[in-house]
Amino acid sequence: MFQELGAIYGARWKAQWTDDKAKAEAFQRWAETLSRFSTETIETALNALVNTDRFTAAPPTLPQFADLCRQYTRPEHQTRKALPRSTMTTERALAHIANIKRLLAEKGAA
Repeated sequence: MFQELGAIYGARWKAQWTDDKAKAEAFQRWAETLSRFSTETIETALNALVNTDRFTAAPPTLPQFADLCRQYTRPEHQTRKALPRSTMTTERALAHIANIKRLLAEKGAA
């Protein structure tokens, strides 16, 4: 989902965090908050970002995106299993980010 938001908003999405720790903490909070919604609801909300004029100037905040998900929660979506509660910790997220940077550095050196 975060890659999709990055693809939609580019630098405006990425510029929201000053460092990897802030980014990891934000992503953890997003995952925790959105875990109550089904994958289909989240995908519908992501599609709505592209297909409406509501968030063209800036990416949505977490409360705004959660509200958008609530708008797209319908009885047919309720029958689907919600995303599991996030088990991601800040430390694990930072480790993943460090690994990605290492892989990118290795690829650049190749």
